[in-house]
Amino acid sequence: MYMSNLEIMILSSLLCNLKTQYVGDPSIGDQIDSSCKMATEKRTRRTSLAMLRGTGMLLPLVLLCSLSGAVRTVRGTGVPSFTCYMFEQFYDVNGTDATNIVATPPGLDVLAMVWGDIGVSEMPIRATPDPADPVIGNSSSVFLPQKTPLHFTVFKLITLSTDLYNGTIAVFSDLNMKKILDLVSTVDMPVGGGTGSFQNAVGYLTVSVVKGDAFSNLYKYDAYLSIPELTPLEFN
Repeated sequence: MYMSNLEIMILSSLLCNLKTQYVGDPSIGDQIDSSCKMATEKRTRRTSLAMLRGTGMLLPLVLLCSLSGAVRTVRGTGVPSFTCYMFEQFYDVNGTDATNIVATPPGLDVLAMVWGDIGVSEMPIRATPDPADPVIGNSSSVFLPQKTPLHFTVFKLITLSTDLYNGTIAVFSDLNMKKILDLVSTVDMPVGGGTGSFQNAVGYLTVSVVKGDAFSNLYKYDAYLSIPELTPLEFN
């Protein structure tokens, strides 16, 4: 039976007054004490919930408790799934792998790109920072300048082929190029799927600059990936 707060208050008062009429019978007094306590607790809980609903805080509070735990779990993975190095070569120096960077209009310097331009790149990837090591994959990117200077929207496909894994991961992210140019920052990029060994992979990729000069840059990729348990969708 549903009772309003006012009805609960009246019942609580009646029970407490009734107790004074049975001061000589301890068993009845104990029963009345218990009923008074239950009525008071019920009124307190209902008042607290009403206050949360009135301020719109009940649902956000539940969501906050759920999401904060999930964020700690994802960020606390510790050891990366794999680490590799991307070699950005501005020029073909002594026969090394040259990076193909093309911007529209042709010949435009990447850092001089403005809103509406399009950049495309293809960069070799190695398992170590040693340029003499064999290439194990490539990083293909499309980057679009935003209106804010040195900010880009980046779509990247990282394809790797080793004895341990063979596949591609997809990265789509906002990139603040200033952090890269400072050579001290690490940039996080979300991973939104993959193929081969990385099928359905999600997580994030951290990108940091190992070293850079006028001719080339060396980037370190740390990938933190997981494969979620998927529930098949049926539309029949």
